[in-house]
Amino acid sequence: MPSHQKLEQHGVRIPGWILLLYVIGIVYGSLIPFELRPHTFYQALDQFIHIRFLDLGVVSRADWIANILLYIPLGFLTLGWLSSVAGRARLGAGLVIIAAGFSSFVAFSVEFTQIFFAPRTVSINDLIAEHLGSVLGIVLFLAVRKPVSDGLRHLSTGGHRALVALLSLYA
Repeated sequence: MPSHQKLEQHGVRIPGWILLLYVIGIVYGSLIPFELRPHTFYQALDQFIHIRFLDLGVVSRADWIANILLYIPLGFLTLGWLSSVAGRARLGAGLVIIAAGFSSFVAFSVEFTQIFFAPRTVSINDLIAEHLGSVLGIVLFLAVRKPVSDGLRHLSTGGHRALVALLSLYA
């Protein structure tokens, strides 16, 4: 089967290694400067259960926006990878729920792990922003999946439409 027919049939293909690298980047960026705080697991769990909603000052608002922007690609890449693995032309609600669940797992895991690292701050605000970003990424994937797939198909066929597709994807 020619590659453009595979794209038309399955949509955008996102390799799992890209998703894995992105998750590693989230974890790394969320834990630096790696100053360990000694806590037992149960102390950390108790602290996590009682995390607070922080008053958002100017700096906190910027951090909140950064968390949203950080998790948009996570939702996008997760749903993209799942749709690649499933090999379906249509995305089902099940894949969307799995993508949201995985993104939520990453958000909760990173926030919990931050308890063990100074000077990281764990808050409800961060969890809300991370979940919002993930949902936006999932919605973005659903919105651009067909146009991106069409653009990639046009790229593989060449000609004027390939140039238009290339410029559109670039933009």
